[in-house]
Amino acid sequence: MQLDDSKVRIFAGLVMSFGLAGCGGGGGDAKAAVNYQVSASAGLGGSVSPVSVNVQSGQTVTFTLTAETGYSISAVSGCGGSLNGNIFTTAGISGACSVQASFSLDSYSLTASAGAGGSISPASVKVNHGQSTSFTLNPAAGYRIDSVTGCGGSLTGSVYTTANVTASCQIQASFASQDFVVTATASEGGTISPASQRVAVGVPAILTLTADPGYHIGIVQGCDGSLDAEQYRIESVHQDCTVTANFIADTYTSAGTRKLNDTGISLCASETQTSLPCPVPEAAGQDAEYGRDAQAAKQQLVKAGAGEAGFDFSKLGVNGETLPDDAAVWSCVRDNHTGLTWEVKTADGGLRDQQHRYSWYQPDPEVNGGYAGKQNAGQCSGSSCDTAAFVQQINQQGLCGHSDWRLPDRIELSSILYHAGQPPLVAPAYFPNTMSGLYWTAVPFAQLDDTGVLSSAWVVDFSNGSLVSRLKSSESTATPFAHLRLVRGGQ
Repeated sequence: MQLDDSKVRIFAGLVMSFGLAGCGGGGGDAKAAVNYQVSASAGLGGSVSPVSVNVQSGQTVTFTLTAETGYSISAVSGCGGSLNGNIFTTAGISGACSVQASFSLDSYSLTASAGAGGSISPASVKVNHGQSTSFTLNPAAGYRIDSVTGCGGSLTGSVYTTANVTASCQIQASFASQDFVVTATASEGGTISPASQRVAVGVPAILTLTADPGYHIGIVQGCDGSLDAEQYRIESVHQDCTVTANFIADTYTSAGTRKLNDTGISLCASETQTSLPCPVPEAAGQDAEYGRDAQAAKQQLVKAGAGEAGFDFSKLGVNGETLPDDAAVWSCVRDNHTGLTWEVKTADGGLRDQQHRYSWYQPDPEVNGGYAGKQNAGQCSGSSCDTAAFVQQINQQGLCGHSDWRLPDRIELSSILYHAGQPPLVAPAYFPNTMSGLYWTAVPFAQLDDTGVLSSAWVVDFSNGSLVSRLKSSESTATPFAHLRLVRGGQ
């Protein structure tokens, strides 16, 4: 059978078409490669690079994270990746995506420790990079801050402030026993030593006083100490302080010369009035216009202690220590002008009771005027009731730290008369428990009796300020035996 030409051409075209399809010809169904954009961003405190990259589908890409000083990588997310160190690697990319990185400010641990004698707080604290912090030091009683080190800090008072921290660090505090400086100064007439000393808390400080010839120790004060004979003792020092020592010229500056007190009268009188300010024109030249009383009235008299008018007294304790003027209990009184120290009477019925009376007795023929008087003929307790026995007993006791007590002479005993006061005529603020009556002196009365002996002695009458004689051995109830007030110094 024969085919016409048109059918042959159609068949040939179909065969060619199938042949091309079987050989893959034409290429109409092939896919081209695809790329995606991957971007990266970073928060405060660091950076990430690169910030953008085109990645072929299915491929991975890496980013480098860089933290600024004081910061650390906090978190990274996006593109299904993972972080290793500071490298973030994505998963195979299948589409556009972004990577986000965040950073956090570093913080450091600061610890503090203290040695014996105190504490430091807080014991530990967290501090951000570049910041500083403070610690408080608390010394225990009797201790002081010795040193503090660590974290580049500095100490102001009891507060230690670090430098700006860039790493964890430690602070160490040490304490030392607290001590203070005791400084000593002295007036003319003596020395006090040591002039300066450093004393630990709780340890007594002792200073030694030495009077120059012709002087004696006066007021010593400062640092809450007390005077015991020639030593000034401070039981405990709690701050830097100063002790001042005052020395006073002795009573007798040369043989036969002595200092006298004034009368205590500081007001004047007219023909019709008393207790007037001085001077009174129509009655010039009165007692109150002269001497120490006049100086005191004009506030021109410098005193080592205190006292009415021109008197200058200091209270002394049982061991001779100088007491403040407002002391409620004292055993002796020092006259800072005459240099004499006086016994203070009591009202307790004991050895020095105000009511006691004594017979005058002095066995030494060199000073008794040829008649010794009478032993143990008075009314007292604690000793035999005569002047010699009382002196002996007081010296055995060492009143106010001394054993050279004696009877005063007429001038000495008269020197404490306070003529401006009421009987008994003596300063009551310094000489309490004084009787308004007769007090023995050591001086025999220079008048022979009918038997040719000096049978009397001088007494001072504190009821009126007069000096009179008194029989050494009289037992008359009208003129009872006299009282006693002993003295030391000045001879």
